[in-house]
Amino acid sequence: MRMPFGQYAGERLDDLDESYLDWLLTVPNLSPKLRREVCRQLFLQDRAEWLESAACVLPRILWQWITAMQERYGDDGAACEVVVDALAVLEQLCSEFTGTTRAEE
Repeated sequence: MRMPFGQYAGERLDDLDESYLDWLLTVPNLSPKLRREVCRQLFLQDRAEWLESAACVLPRILWQWITAMQERYGDDGAACEVVVDALAVLEQLCSEFTGTTRAEE
């Protein structure tokens, strides 16, 4: 696979420095296909499979978390605002980690 963007656009992944590939895994919203290929290039096949699983599991965890928070703090308006803000942060972190957005999940 070739890099689709950036200063190395058009270059093969196996020609890129390992530190650059490591950095790519930290890029938010990296396409799932490119993320898998980078993981494979870094000999992290297990991690690539785990990330695919995480993309399925994390939305369920978020749903269970928000349900538990609503049950626990449903009568406390200020606490509910904090829960809603925290949910937005959790969703963003999950999206960055898995390379997906909630709409894709």
